[in-house]
Amino acid sequence: MKLFFFDLETTGTDSKRHGIHQISGKIIIDGITMEEFDYKVQPAYGVEYDQKSLQVCGVTEAQLKAYPHMHTVYPTVLAMLCKYINMDDPNDKYFIVGYNVNFDASQFVQWFRINNGFKHFMNLFWTTVLDVMCLATAYLMEVRHKLENFKQSTVAIYLGIHVIADKLHDGVYDINLCIQIYNIVCNKY
Repeated sequence: MKLFFFDLETTGTDSKRHGIHQISGKIIIDGITMEEFDYKVQPAYGVEYDQKSLQVCGVTEAQLKAYPHMHTVYPTVLAMLCKYINMDDPNDKYFIVGYNVNFDASQFVQWFRINNGFKHFMNLFWTTVLDVMCLATAYLMEVRHKLENFKQSTVAIYLGIHVIADKLHDGVYDINLCIQIYNIVCNKY
């Protein structure tokens, strides 16, 4: 099974107005980590910057504008993804996996479109997204009412995973929490 665990950090929460500035995650195939990645990306020209979102991520607009342009990063991401997929086999694809991943998945699809790579996206990924938040909901449904909220950090703590609050909202850290939750709730690896 080919899993593409990922997390995005964006300039805000509106997919029409805001853009990606960090893409982090791991490619895991049959329980073995094949790649770990963390790309800082200059958001697309014309996106808006929500100062609260930037504060949460601990970055400034000036820092984001100094990151490598997305058209430079895109071929690197694409090459990494293609290493583990036989593009001639329509049944060889990644499952996209993340925590509360619908927003991130839609932003990621948009990122491929902006880079003229939607065809690549469709060849690389199943359209079904594995949302670890939904999987955790099923796993914890009998105790859900005891949790203050269902944020990734809250669920991780409840499951006995050590959480470092200062590291939250960094893509690399968040994806590692997601993987730990996934492994517990799906009884994997």
